[in-house]
Amino acid sequence: MNILIRADANTQIGSGHLMRCLALAQGLKRAGHETVFLTATEDSGLLKRLENEGFGIYLLDKALELREDARQTKRMTEHFGCNWVVTDGYNFTEEYQRLVMDFPRRILEPLQGQIRLLCIDDIAKTHFVADIVLNQNTSVSKDVYSCESHTKLLLGPKYALIRQEFLRAKAGFTRRFPQKANNILVTFGGEDSRNMTLKVLRAIDTLDDPEMAIKVVVGELNPHIEALRSFITKSQLNFEILTNVGSEMPELMKWADLTITVVGSTLWELCLLKVPTIAGIVTDNQKNVASALSDIGAVRNVGWLVERSVEELADDIDHCIQDSALRKSMSDSMAQVVDGKGVERVVSFMEG
Repeated sequence: MNILIRADANTQIGSGHLMRCLALAQGLKRAGHETVFLTATEDSGLLKRLENEGFGIYLLDKALELREDARQTKRMTEHFGCNWVVTDGYNFTEEYQRLVMDFPRRILEPLQGQIRLLCIDDIAKTHFVADIVLNQNTSVSKDVYSCESHTKLLLGPKYALIRQEFLRAKAGFTRRFPQKANNILVTFGGEDSRNMTLKVLRAIDTLDDPEMAIKVVVGELNPHIEALRSFITKSQLNFEILTNVGSEMPELMKWADLTITVVGSTLWELCLLKVPTIAGIVTDNQKNVASALSDIGAVRNVGWLVERSVEELADDIDHCIQDSALRKSMSDSMAQVVDGKGVERVVSFMEG
């Protein structure tokens, strides 16, 4: 099969959409299929990552209106003789899907070699005419979706798209739970427009514990890097800011005794490596995921980060640092959420 993936990364949506599409592309490549990316991202680090993985990259103007975006996408699929288009983002509406798929003409006049469409989704806010809709979030129900009768819904973390480097990192790894968590990982994805990272760093700083090592992963799209650097230079604690970590992220997760993050794609990677995790919410579509994982004891849900005080966050963090039994319980629950075979399952459906 030939597959075109249409996904972006920017300061509004972060890098998670593009990174989970990379996971799918890796799986398609392992299965012998050809994949190219069509993207409007300007993040040089992310583009270099795709290039290093051996995928073709074609750039779109980020200012394109929806119809022209769909037309250019369709032209690219025809140029490469693609069997599938994969979209991941919030802007791929019903109209966009119809334009790319030539729907309903393809139903009324079935043609050999017609384009099939897979939409990776988180919010169920449009009607879907795609062949497959994938929502990897926990607690999602088919009842929230409006779609055509032919549309196949792949729902839940069993379809979580995990990159190959995380699967390799899991092999043979045994997590340990020290009495006190001293290795702290802070990661808020590719953008963090509200700078919740700084609030978390302030909370950790109030604990005033020189034994802790705190590694802070900051995406290239984050507009607050200099403010974060300025803060840690004034702190007495062992903070370290890391950028462009790329394939090093699995080793950082294995190193961490505790991770503080926001609800998003990173949670499934953390679940795979069973990293005890404090998770916060910054958008509405994250609430159900946070609640569902909290209900089974897989994460500590601290709710809306913008509403939490530094002192409240510090109490939550310190509680998890000091309680090894809690961290082990969280880790054990996380192991039941993601098994790492999501990409294989999705590729199988596309092949079928």
